[in-house]
Amino acid sequence: MKCNELWKTIDKLALRLKTTPSGLAKLAGLDATSFNKSKRFRPDGNPRWPSMESVNKVLQACNITFEDFIALSKAEGISYKPETIALIDIEKLGDKKHIDDNGALIRKNCNAIKFPNIQDNKIFAIDITTNKFEPWFKSGNMLIISPNADIRRGDRLVLKTVDNEIIIGELIKKTVQKTEIKEICSGKNMELKNNDILWSYRIIWTSQ
Repeated sequence: MKCNELWKTIDKLALRLKTTPSGLAKLAGLDATSFNKSKRFRPDGNPRWPSMESVNKVLQACNITFEDFIALSKAEGISYKPETIALIDIEKLGDKKHIDDNGALIRKNCNAIKFPNIQDNKIFAIDITTNKFEPWFKSGNMLIISPNADIRRGDRLVLKTVDNEIIIGELIKKTVQKTEIKEICSGKNMELKNNDILWSYRIIWTSQ
């Protein structure tokens, strides 16, 4: 699903509920301006993705699944084309047979799943097969990762260090030299030198 298609589906969901995008945001417990037109583009004019957290809150508030959301896109005439993306077990992210130190997937060694209308062939999915990331992510959850997505303060991300450590956390601050995140397992803040991070990717979606 393209960025603009995601925004259009949010608009159409609001219309079906006989409300506005602002009303939908309020229903989801978000700031009323979360889905405003001004929030959909960056200062340089490039499109901005809504946060994973805000979209998930909308789905929960409307009691619909991700599949329902995609079906709405299809029903309203937004292009929908099932495509395949790579799926990698969270436990294999440190294995160079599946993903190299530059963060590039070795796709022939990964599984694959269907995912709608993917325009970026670098997007991939991570299968959570452990409970050590609770309460944020439980075994059975699937994370959709975008290597090309900009990472902003408050975004959740997956990163790999030079010590082959896989960390999932929330970005607190990033400078030229350091990255500070809130690590989800411990809930504690971590400060990492950027030179110690092999790759760092944004989580753009989580399936429950």
